[in-house]
Amino acid sequence: MLVHLIAYPSAIITHLSVAYSTYPPPAGPAEKFWSVFIPFSERTHESESLVYGPEGNGTSAGAWVGKDLMEFVVEVLVRGGSRGGVERVVEGWRGELPCDLCALESLKSIWSRRRAEEVSINRNLVCYVSNLSLGSTGPD
Repeated sequence: MLVHLIAYPSAIITHLSVAYSTYPPPAGPAEKFWSVFIPFSERTHESESLVYGPEGNGTSAGAWVGKDLMEFVVEVLVRGGSRGGVERVVEGWRGELPCDLCALESLKSIWSRRRAEEVSINRNLVCYVSNLSLGSTGPD
């Protein structure tokens, strides 16, 4: 088994959630996330502009979230694992320890945005179902 770790600034995950409405698993479909994340992460120029550009935090090592506390995202590739192929996951790293992405302070905004989107979708679905039960198919 071969394990390969690649660290990224958390700004990449934030950007993908805002620009492409793409969230890392399990908050979003794995296929969609990886189909957007992999090509984007390979375009070094765009990744660096997120970090060093006018909105960036200025460090490629991760986001400073407190005194001496840095966070970043780690892509974990496992070759020859239990399934025999390549397994790919993304995890958070806070300080000197791995953690769940939801535990990263620098990504809190995307989880609240995701919940707001889910509430909006559920509200629209309830309205649509209510209209169907009343015999209406939507706005005229």
